[in-house]
Amino acid sequence: AVVSTQSGHYGRVLAEVLPTLLPDLLNTVVATLPKEKKAKEETMLAEKHTLTVEKKTTDSEDAEPITIDDEKEMKGSLKINPVKNFRVSGNTATFKFSTKDQLNKAETVFKSQDKYKVSTKSEPGKKLDPKLSIRNIPSDITNKETLLEKLLEKNEILK
Repeated sequence: AVVSTQSGHYGRVLAEVLPTLLPDLLNTVVATLPKEKKAKEETMLAEKHTLTVEKKTTDSEDAEPITIDDEKEMKGSLKINPVKNFRVSGNTATFKFSTKDQLNKAETVFKSQDKYKVSTKSEPGKKLDPKLSIRNIPSDITNKETLLEKLLEKNEILK
């Protein structure tokens, strides 16, 4: 008899307290979501930093392709500077860096060597705009505005 009285008391306390706690808890969780999403979006749209290095040629000769020894020398001269991506095509080598500072350091290294023509480029990352397919739309929704209204009504986080 004592147990059932205590469990009844706990049941009443939970019934009174939970409705007030849960909405606040849910609101707190939802309030933090956009901040996390925004931080993720900022990292996705980080700038792209590219350094292009070409072998210098004299007027009388054609451009020589970059050899394996040239590649090793280029990579070796950037040991202290982390390279995100490296590609060689003919007489051109392309380096990709995560930050503008890394790009500037690499540019300084290659410009100090007199055998390369160096160019740099920084551009914003591409923002993806994915397409969305919605299936089984109720027949009472006949236009885009009504669909948007219903989606926002059911998914308040999207507002």
